[in-house]
Amino acid sequence: MHVNFNSVDLSLSGGNRFIFELSNSLVDRGYKVTITHVGLKYYHNWFSPIKAEIIDCGYSVPERAFLRLISKRPSMRDMEIRLSRNVPDCDVNVATYCMTAYSTVESRKGRMFYLVQNYEPWFFDDKSTQERASATYDMPLKKLCVSRWLTEKMNGEYIGNGVNLRRFRLLSSGQKSGYPFRVMAFLRNIPWKGDKLIVDAINVLKTKLPCVVVIPRKVTDEQLVRLYNESDVLLYASKFEGFGYSPLEAMACGLPVVTTKCLGIDEYAQDGINALVADDNPVSLASAIKAVLIDEKLKSKLVKAGLETAKQYDFEKVVDRFESCIGSS
Repeated sequence: MHVNFNSVDLSLSGGNRFIFELSNSLVDRGYKVTITHVGLKYYHNWFSPIKAEIIDCGYSVPERAFLRLISKRPSMRDMEIRLSRNVPDCDVNVATYCMTAYSTVESRKGRMFYLVQNYEPWFFDDKSTQERASATYDMPLKKLCVSRWLTEKMNGEYIGNGVNLRRFRLLSSGQKSGYPFRVMAFLRNIPWKGDKLIVDAINVLKTKLPCVVVIPRKVTDEQLVRLYNESDVLLYASKFEGFGYSPLEAMACGLPVVTTKCLGIDEYAQDGINALVADDNPVSLASAIKAVLIDEKLKSKLVKAGLETAKQYDFEKVVDRFESCIGSS
C-alpha cells in the first residue's frame, strides 16, 4: 500500500516530527511512503533517518530569488495548487495541515484523510484566514486526531500521539551538573507558546536559587536527548497544544516537568503525580520549579512516574491505530 502525506514544509516542529516518526514506522512495516511538500529541500535536515521518499515540489532558491526581484511572493493559494499537482498516485492520501487539505482534495488521489494535529483556526489573527482554516474540517476527509480533546472537537477518529522510546530515553552517560541548577525551556516566538511567561518565571526563580537556562536551538535529536538528560527540570508554559511533545520527551529521558494547565498536555501530565502543574503566572511557576529542585523526594517521585507515563505512550501504538483507521475505510 502506498501512503502519501502532504505538508507545507518539513521544518522543525512537533507536527513534522509526527509525520517523520509515523512514515518511518510505516516503511518498516512494508508500506511505500511518500511525503510531498512545498518547502525548501534543506528544511528537513534536522530529522534523521528519513525512510520515506521526499517529493520536493516547492519553489527552488533561484526561483524564490527571482520572485523577490520582481517583488512577487507566492501566495498560499499558489503553494496549494503547486502541491496538488505534484501529489503522486497513491492508495492513501493524507493532509497534515489546514492548508494542505485543499491540495489533498484537489489532487483527487487515493482515499483521503486529514491528520488533525491542532485546532488551526486559533493560529491566525485575521478572520478570513480563520474561516478558511475552519472550512477544511467540513471537507470530505476522514479526520484522524492526535489527542482526545481534538477527537471530541472534530468528531474524528482517535489515533493519539506518543514518543519514540528508542530515541528519547535515559542515557547511562547523562550527568546532572549540580549547582547552578539547569532549567530547560523552549522559546518559540509564537504567541501561544508562553515565551514571556517563561522568561518572567526564570527571572523570579533567579532571585531564589542559582540557576542557568538551557534553551535548545538548532540541535540534533541526539543533542536534544543529552540536554534532557543533563538538565534538572523542564519548564513548559504553552497555552494550548494539539498534544505537546516536549514534556513527554522529557519524562522519557528522566527529566521532571513543571508546566501550566494546557490543552493537549493535560492529557498525560498529572499534577503531583508525574509533573507539577502550576498556575499561569511567573510566581507560581517559579515556586513549582524551586520545589522540584530542592526536594529530592518529590523529584524522584516525578521522575519515576514520568518514565512510566512515557512507556504508556510508545509511538508504535499510534502506528497501530493509524493502520487500523486507513485499513477499515
